Amino acid sequence: MNKIYLASILILKSLVLFSQQTKDIIFSDNFDAYTAGEPLYSQNPDDWYLDNSAPGPTSPLISDDAAFTIPNSVAFEHVYEVIFKPLDNLDTGIYSIEFQLYIQDGKSGSFQTMSNHEFPFFYPGMEVFFKQNGIGTLQAGSWDSIYFNFEYEEWLSFKIIVDLNTDWAIFSLNDETIYEWTWTLGQVGIGCPKQLGGSVFSGFSIETVNPGYYLDNYKVTLWENNDCYDPPQNLDYYYDNDEIIMLIWDEPDCPEISHYNIYDNGELYDGTTQTSAPWVVNFGVHEICVKTIYENGESDCASVTIVITGEEEKTTDPISIFPNPSTNEVNIQSEIKTIEINVFDLYGVSYEVSKIINNSETRLNSSQLKPGIYLLQIESDAGIFYKRILKK
Repeated sequence: MNKIYLASILILKSLVLFSQQTKDIIFSDNFDAYTAGEPLYSQNPDDWYLDNSAPGPTSPLISDDAAFTIPNSVAFEHVYEVIFKPLDNLDTGIYSIEFQLYIQDGKSGSFQTMSNHEFPFFYPGMEVFFKQNGIGTLQAGSWDSIYFNFEYEEWLSFKIIVDLNTDWAIFSLNDETIYEWTWTLGQVGIGCPKQLGGSVFSGFSIETVNPGYYLDNYKVTLWENNDCYDPPQNLDYYYDNDEIIMLIWDEPDCPEISHYNIYDNGELYDGTTQTSAPWVVNFGVHEICVKTIYENGESDCASVTIVITGEEEKTTDPISIFPNPSTNEVNIQSEIKTIEINVFDLYGVSYEVSKIINNSETRLNSSQLKPGIYLLQIESDAGIFYKRILKK
């Protein structure tokens, strides 16, 4: 088998959950200090236990065939290879359990996060199975399974966040949230203690009993608790033009703000790191909600109702633009001769775009622009005009 490695230098995303809150890494193991080919349990029985609740468990072996950080990982190749990392039945605080898995093509496996580690009283808070065709299932808080996709033959980053202060848990894959649930509902919704007992990794999986995966870089972190989750302050709006309304608000006086989510009648409309955002005029009654998204939670809504009862009376503007918002092309019609058009973003950066100018009609190719608001500088016989467009 060819050895598979991934460089140990990680480029962290700017909005990774809890990025500014590290308090203490209470346990970590990258398995690099062990001897390849020997069982993990026999090399470190103080930290890694055999799961005696399973029939005939054996310890997985340390392997140097694959590694997220060179040289070693833990290889699961048999059904009853089961290893358990106990924690001290932690009952307060916010914790994350993070690790990387590399699942071989067509292979399977599973892992659990426990609320209690005292045998034989096993209380799983959640369980993940890897099945055929790159389908994973999560059982958490209910008998119903949550399905997600994963890629074979590449390292996958998993994170389980358990907030024992608020009884809440989050499961994410590659920094994308898959599911959130009430932690004390347990794996299947029948309940579990409000505590964190550790992790179990196994070669067993339902439906597909064909184990083959690697575990690397296991880490448990205690995070400081942020008790401030204020919503945006002084939410308001104004008409930027006939087609765009600008939503504006003040930043709440709370630390660790990630971004803001904007909802229109309950549906997610946009997200921004700014304290303003454009909203496209639509007829009807619109309940606008803006939430502050923090590094470990979100606020309640700051709300405003926008009622659009009919088309606003147009001003005597000689230039019309459509469609706005646009996707690939913007049409500009003018009652006066157009000489030149320049495109800028809101920071004054100029963009070169292809355009066809034919006196009073212009076609501008907006497919080259990234989503956002842009300013058109339109030079004409009657002077210079400015128009805003929203690129979707």
